[in-house]
Amino acid sequence: ASLNQILRYGYGDWAGSEREVKRALQLDPNNAGAHTTYAHYLLAMGKYSEAVAEMKLAREIEPLNLRANALEGQFLIYTGQIDEALSRFQKTFELDPNFWFAHLFASSAYIDKGMFAEAAAEARKAKELSGSTFPNSFLGYALAKLGHKAEAESVLEDLLKQSRERYIPAYHIALIYNGLGK
Repeated sequence: ASLNQILRYGYGDWAGSEREVKRALQLDPNNAGAHTTYAHYLLAMGKYSEAVAEMKLAREIEPLNLRANALEGQFLIYTGQIDEALSRFQKTFELDPNFWFAHLFASSAYIDKGMFAEAAAEARKAKELSGSTFPNSFLGYALAKLGHKAEAESVLEDLLKQSRERYIPAYHIALIYNGLGK
């Protein structure tokens, strides 16, 4: 499974990547991490339904694995199954209400539904629980869509300021600009 990631990310060897993750699953079909790795591979290949099925299997193998639970929800978003994704996040919160990754993805799901107040609330929770700037991007976007332009601009300015001192992914900044219509 690790060789899969090295081949994919380090060398762009997609065929080798697939071969290695399939071999990992052949050696240990109950390895939730290998199923998660394969799900990411399938997602990158645009095979969204298959990716969701692999994430579901990973979660079923390790039902208390917070990451697998949250990732299944994220993958459900990619297939347009937003309500199912929100249900999965709710189940993740029942395991751990402070798992920031699930709050981040829930924010994304609410954005897709046009429920920007809920998206902002989830992004705020994710921001409170993590040191990541990713929640800021969803927060700024949701605030902009709610018409709270000054607040969105403030989140944007904070990210821009941070970007002068450390790496901030361009996507985090671009998403807020998009929400602001810029």
